[in-house]
Amino acid sequence: MSKEILEIIYWVATLIILGINVYVIRYAPINAVEIGRRLNVAQQKDNAKRNLFQLLFSLRGQPLHQDFVRGLNQIEVVFEDVPLVIEAWRVHLASLGNNNQANATRNWEIERTTLLSAMAVHLGYSSISHSELLRDYYPEGHSNQVLDDLDFREAARSFLKNGDIVYKMMIDNWDSGKRMDAAQEKPPTP
Repeated sequence: MSKEILEIIYWVATLIILGINVYVIRYAPINAVEIGRRLNVAQQKDNAKRNLFQLLFSLRGQPLHQDFVRGLNQIEVVFEDVPLVIEAWRVHLASLGNNNQANATRNWEIERTTLLSAMAVHLGYSSISHSELLRDYYPEGHSNQVLDDLDFREAARSFLKNGDIVYKMMIDNWDSGKRMDAAQEKPPTP
């Protein structure tokens, strides 16, 4: 090979390397931002899944709690890309709509546990056993407070339903008392 051909190859290689450097310098920051955004979105999705699981796990013994129900209604959005969790949720939801099944409360508890188990497996909480998902802690004081609140609501409802009767009795007694007072104040006629 001649010196001129080697020199041409050298300059072509240099121009190619220069072109690659220009491309990398131009597009590397854009690519870095796009990758950062994708990672951020992935992290946000993972955080949402973990937060929802922790909410449902902490309220697993209180399935009527408003936050628990609100959390259940978020499953299809938060775990949209996890078919195992979505399927467990749909089975549980279908069962919740069927009050005529035998031993419904126990079935709902088992399905709720299956749902939480599917979520735990997906999130990598492999050390949580099925039996741990069935256990929960609810202080007796909280239970007593709920029962007291229920008694108070029942008394209020009873009063509101029957309060008009008491009110009418009070008005009747007041009217009859006024009539009796008025009769006593009239002077006797001669």
